[in-house]
Amino acid sequence: MDLAGLNIENFKPIKFVRQIKVPAIFIGGSKDKIIPTDQVRTLFNHYGGQKELKIVNQGHNTKRPAKLLDHINNFIKKQLGMSGAKYIRKSQSTERIGLTNKIHI
Repeated sequence: MDLAGLNIENFKPIKFVRQIKVPAIFIGGSKDKIIPTDQVRTLFNHYGGQKELKIVNQGHNTKRPAKLLDHINNFIKKQLGMSGAKYIRKSQSTERIGLTNKIHI
């Protein structure tokens, strides 16, 4: 049990992942010792919404390559209807979804 009063052993996202419909990117690291890529692929395969899967040749907390971060930025902009924007800015109504200033990814 952790400070939040949750037991990680009781957390089973596979039970709910089919019900989630918001667009998502699943990113796994082939060298990740915490979340194996087979678990990422299983969640991806059962996900109920629009989805993308990216497996990177990195560990759990490794710095992600700029190309992947650009892809994530473009995915978010597409979902917000901002495909032509260079950066997502606060002035473009992103405040309503909790984003601030720019997303530097």
